[in-house]
Amino acid sequence: MIRMKKLFASLSILLLAILPGKAQVVNFRVEAGASFNLGKMSIAGYKLDNKTRTGYHFGAYVDLPVYNNLYVGSGLTFAMKGTSFTEETDRDVEQSNITLHYLQIPVNLGYKFQVSPQVALALQTGPYFAVALGGTAKTGLKGAQESYNLFKDGVTNLAKPNRFDMGWGLDVRAMYSRYYLFAGADFGFLEVFKDNSSDSNSGIGGIVNSLKPSFKNTLIHVGLGVSF
Repeated sequence: MIRMKKLFASLSILLLAILPGKAQVVNFRVEAGASFNLGKMSIAGYKLDNKTRTGYHFGAYVDLPVYNNLYVGSGLTFAMKGTSFTEETDRDVEQSNITLHYLQIPVNLGYKFQVSPQVALALQTGPYFAVALGGTAKTGLKGAQESYNLFKDGVTNLAKPNRFDMGWGLDVRAMYSRYYLFAGADFGFLEVFKDNSSDSNSGIGGIVNSLKPSFKNTLIHVGLGVSF
């Protein structure tokens, strides 16, 4: 993680050094909106009855010009990810809500299309690197759910999650003056839950890890932003 921060700091300093003395073209911005998590949970290859999980998305970024309208963008994003799913039991239908809170660093290459002096469109894409700051799970019969700390307890049928995640992001911004609308998507590359198949038990209730839960973070996000 420390090496990653040093890399991003070095990249920012390098890009600032090669700018042609036009500090006003460096774009600082903040944005906030909602995310809709579309990831599908499966256990032992069986897809559960997944539901869309709504969360938050907000962050602060800087876009550094490289050549003409081409830029490199990075910053910090705070995002809620996770999933909701149901399982049929002998007693009733059991519902589970998994919530993970991430701090992530995107590294995007983008291009800005200047439609008019006040109107512009920007497209950007690139990898992101994330660390989970916390996570909870609520599971049980509807109206009688128990809550667990994912990183301390795990959760019934699942191993504990990984702290780190990475994936690929895609964003579009429609700008008017300093303000913009944004829409984007994140596609996680890594399994959220650890593969502890060599262990005998994990999680609440000692569920055997050979169930091999499979889940990757996949979401879309929309919202509003402002540039400075």
